[in-house]
Amino acid sequence: MGAPELKVMETTALKGVQTAERVLKLLQVLVRSDQPVTVGELSRICDENTHAIYRLIRMLEAQAFVARSRDKPGYVAGGNLIALAAAVMRRINVREIARPFMERIRDVTLETTSLHVARSHMRIAIDAVEGKHPVRRVVELGEAIPLYASPAGKVILAFSSASEVKEVLDIARRDGKDAEMIEAHLHTIRRSGYMATIGDRTPGLGALAVPILSSLGVIAAITVSGPANRWSLEAMENRRDAVTQQCAMLSAMLGRIDDAEKPPAANFTVSKKLIPSPLTGEG
Repeated sequence: MGAPELKVMETTALKGVQTAERVLKLLQVLVRSDQPVTVGELSRICDENTHAIYRLIRMLEAQAFVARSRDKPGYVAGGNLIALAAAVMRRINVREIARPFMERIRDVTLETTSLHVARSHMRIAIDAVEGKHPVRRVVELGEAIPLYASPAGKVILAFSSASEVKEVLDIARRDGKDAEMIEAHLHTIRRSGYMATIGDRTPGLGALAVPILSSLGVIAAITVSGPANRWSLEAMENRRDAVTQQCAMLSAMLGRIDDAEKPPAANFTVSKKLIPSPLTGEG
């Protein structure tokens, strides 16, 4: 093969790499956006001319990796891209990946750190790293309680779909709970990005709960809990950034690609009851 042929092959390969880079950048923009993105916006963000963006969109739309929004002008992630993300997430062992992050959180806070997931409107504890204090919170693995009834459950629920929230609030009403107050808690959690509370479920127990997000949305929550006379609101505030940073790093590893922002100033939800209790149940 002569030099001209090699030159052509190298040029073709380089163009292929550049096209792949443009495609990946475009898909990242679409996935990161909460709203449909127009060709003009994609052109500005990706620093490409509109004709080039339109050609890429047409190619990706033909493969169902992007789709036109039905509600507003612009494009969103397509069915095949969502299905691909779902297939990857099914193969991920959240417990295994989360463990080192939980250990680092425990080492920083010295308090029990637990991992919770949602199943059929219930919060289930699937792993825990015990605190280093002689007197510490003990997590019952496998325990299932309604999503509305604990800090971890509320944090998961706050970032769940509107239909899921409605169903759980309806269950709470049937159970005789104050659904409006729960909904107000969810609003506060969405605004702050976490929940810090004393006695939300168990009097005398403090808990700081943070959502774990993936490319598909919320998939779990990490809770740091301990006796309120030690794991107080002030103690939680002092360790908040360290905890939320580890959770953001875990979320990124699980496919959450939007930029992690520093959480706003603490906005704590506090139970009126601050009395001693057994160190079980919060989370």
